[in-house]
Amino acid sequence: DDQNGWATGKKRSDTLQELIWMEISIPAIARQLRVQYPLSTTVGQIKNYLKTQFAEEMSTLYALYAYELCHLQSVTNGGDDVWLLYPDSNLYSYGIKNNDVLEFAMDEEQVQERKPIELEGYLQKEGQRGPLKLWRHRWFSTQDNRLLYYHSETTTDPVGFIPLTQIVNIQSSTNISHTSNPSIFEIKTTQRVYYLMAECEEDKETWIAGLTNSMNYWKSNSVQWTQQWKEGFLHKRGGIRHNWTKRWFMLRDEFLFYYEAKDGSHYLRGKIPLYGVTTEIVDRKRSSSSGPQDYFFNIVTSGRVYQMAAGSEEERQAWVRAIQNQGQLFSSRIDAITAQ
Repeated sequence: DDQNGWATGKKRSDTLQELIWMEISIPAIARQLRVQYPLSTTVGQIKNYLKTQFAEEMSTLYALYAYELCHLQSVTNGGDDVWLLYPDSNLYSYGIKNNDVLEFAMDEEQVQERKPIELEGYLQKEGQRGPLKLWRHRWFSTQDNRLLYYHSETTTDPVGFIPLTQIVNIQSSTNISHTSNPSIFEIKTTQRVYYLMAECEEDKETWIAGLTNSMNYWKSNSVQWTQQWKEGFLHKRGGIRHNWTKRWFMLRDEFLFYYEAKDGSHYLRGKIPLYGVTTEIVDRKRSSSSGPQDYFFNIVTSGRVYQMAAGSEEERQAWVRAIQNQGQLFSSRIDAITAQ
């Protein structure tokens, strides 16, 4: 007889009631838990439990709809097999054994099947500031629900972005001053109109079609989609003048970027490195100055302590948790590479 009840002659109905222990790893939020379930439990039931149990932490994850349970390691086969477990099947049907290890992680094939093709290339962007409205050469790239633009193809930090979910319409320019150039098109958002110039009319049509497809995708999937990066307004205290300034923050990859949000545009003002970062809650009583709001926290890096303020306790906790999780994930990846 084996320890899971799969003895010769034992009724299947009795076996399905057998309880087994499993280790479940959730790398994206740095969680590891040990749970016990009967073999009749479906994979979907376990997924729903994980999403409910860690709802707040998973709220910062990108493409949560694509997260699946995988059989990462089995004590019976030496850990050589890794395979996807489908929601409608139960643990018994997959031969899950006592003390097996499962992982809740993104199935990238689901994401690739659903996401629109990413666009990138040089366009000229008409400036909004000043009377001359100068055109500037910029490298544009769609990344998830953002159209980012950079100084050039080789630079890594976007100087600004256009939220695809805020776009109202994309079409050839209706500005009377552009009638002589058929390569100009406009992106109308809820707050402003962007004018962009392609190399030729054919390229313009390609950009319009691709951006329209991306815009429609992200709008239609706004409920299911959980963004890859956390973003929103925070107040940041300056390092020199110590004044408090409202900035739009975007947590992405190895940096926390912050932008000046003005007239519907987002202009990069700086970035905070996440390697080795820690966070700490700061009570107002302990704060060295009276900031704009009550919900202070610090972001501590190797070179500086950034003083921040959120709009509510809920926002503060969400930011602290997201920054800490992203910092741990990035730091662990870098440490693993340097250890090789």
